[in-house]
Amino acid sequence: MAKKVVGMRKDEQVTIDYGQRTDFPLLAEGEHDAVIHSMRPENGPLGTYLRTRFSIENDELNRQAWMNISLADGALWRIKQMARSLKLVAEARTYANRAEFEADVVQMFTGQPVRISIENEKFQGVVRNRVVSVTARN
Repeated sequence: MAKKVVGMRKDEQVTIDYGQRTDFPLLAEGEHDAVIHSMRPENGPLGTYLRTRFSIENDELNRQAWMNISLADGALWRIKQMARSLKLVAEARTYANRAEFEADVVQMFTGQPVRISIENEKFQGVVRNRVVSVTARN
């Protein structure tokens, strides 16, 4: 595919090669040290979830992994399990509303060093990494 030039003035032009592949090799299955880079509430067909992005440590390609964590009432066990594993919360908390809860969870987890377990799965014909668990580092 041909290169496309983006920009208004010559001194501000940026060249993007749309024909160049930008995908990375899959992470090896197993455990990886990572940091929770970000968590962002998003709405999905089954309700709100946290789009969680992990930065893999000591990876020459600076790869990342993602995990969606449901915020449905019946799925809050995963948030509780992660908080206990990382020793972030020891007591019960009461929130005035759902938005306050989501903001606290995002603040509590973002930046935490973790160990993630990766499995490869086939999704819509493409093999990709899937984070299956998040635990504290030893």
